[in-house]
Amino acid sequence: DAVCGKQHLPVQANVMGSCFSFAKQAGQRKRHFLPLDLKKDPQLDDAPAPALSPEKIGATIPLVTQLAQGHFISMSLYTVCLLDVATVLGLKGRALTANEIASEVAARVTGSKPQVHVQALERMMRFLSQVGVFAESVGPRFGLTDVSQLLRTDAPQPSMRCGVLHLCEPPFWRSWMKVPDTVANQGGEVLAADSCPWSSANGLPVFPYYQAHPESMKPFSEFMDLFSKPEIPGTVQWPGWAQLPPGARVCDVGGGIGHMASAIKEAYPDLHVVNFDLLEVIKLAPATQGVENISGDFFKASSIPKCDVIYMKHILHDWNDAQCQGILKNCSAALPDGGGRIIIVDAVLPEAGEPNPALVGAFFFDILMLNIGSLERTEDKWRMLLDEAGFVIASITPSPAPNGYIIEALRK
Repeated sequence: DAVCGKQHLPVQANVMGSCFSFAKQAGQRKRHFLPLDLKKDPQLDDAPAPALSPEKIGATIPLVTQLAQGHFISMSLYTVCLLDVATVLGLKGRALTANEIASEVAARVTGSKPQVHVQALERMMRFLSQVGVFAESVGPRFGLTDVSQLLRTDAPQPSMRCGVLHLCEPPFWRSWMKVPDTVANQGGEVLAADSCPWSSANGLPVFPYYQAHPESMKPFSEFMDLFSKPEIPGTVQWPGWAQLPPGARVCDVGGGIGHMASAIKEAYPDLHVVNFDLLEVIKLAPATQGVENISGDFFKASSIPKCDVIYMKHILHDWNDAQCQGILKNCSAALPDGGGRIIIVDAVLPEAGEPNPALVGAFFFDILMLNIGSLERTEDKWRMLLDEAGFVIASITPSPAPNGYIIEALRK
């Protein structure tokens, strides 16, 4: 974790580089909000804010600089992940020089060998060692730390390499370069999948882009799988499942290849479970006893199977409010007349002026969603969204998943 100093704020990278390190800092640092009377009275006269004292200027300049230079870490991390340096170090089991790393990288590649710039690699390794990614010793030689251990692909443990490759790949960088123009000049447009920084930069909305570019789909799918599987046990333990009557038909809408559907069936064998997703996804879903795999499109009401309960995990945050209304109304049409419920697992942002250090990461997800034309939502926004689609929230339960809540809504 990064630690706040008296005169500066040293950075120590975690598995996802400086952005999440600064998120952690933001959660630990004292927050400053307007006094209550100022928030209540918008009629107060404007007045220029006082300038910082020389002491605060000296203490704050390094923080602003480090925030602006966060991409130095991100791109360096991306480079060593492309070369799979952590795996090379893991397989050798000892610290290596940059020249030795370059030789091992080339030896692992079939076909045309990369010509690694050894001096540039050494400088990058030394830099990443300063922020905790590698351990530097005399030589210089470079070994693994806890951070780089999680970037290995050869060990029997989760690897975050796919996450770095996904979040730092060129299409995302092109998208981020469009964000300033979106914020400054596109106030008259509604953010949507086909009208957002990503589509402007890459020519297609994010999911059609991935379908057309398997080199981007691979790390994205691996990263989603990395985070999805650990969420399943906590979600399956939600008490609401046990309260469903035997024989209730549960449909996991956008359920991928069926990990969650299989877990629900295993934990609650009396339920009838359906896994629903696009045809190209369902083709990859393994046959699981008691789980019915059905293909379709949740933007088409007629293709969603009739059921008593609809479950959606990290689906609605991919779409703007208008698109979510369409999805929710199509889901409603699949539920029984005068009944049924929908169970949503997604982030719930704190309301303005109600800080929650545990939810700082949700704001990172929200700014990521801005890139692709969607958003995370506060509880109030969830209530309004669901109310308009004909649902009323019955419960909101924290989930063990990062930034996850289980939202249960009943059909009105």
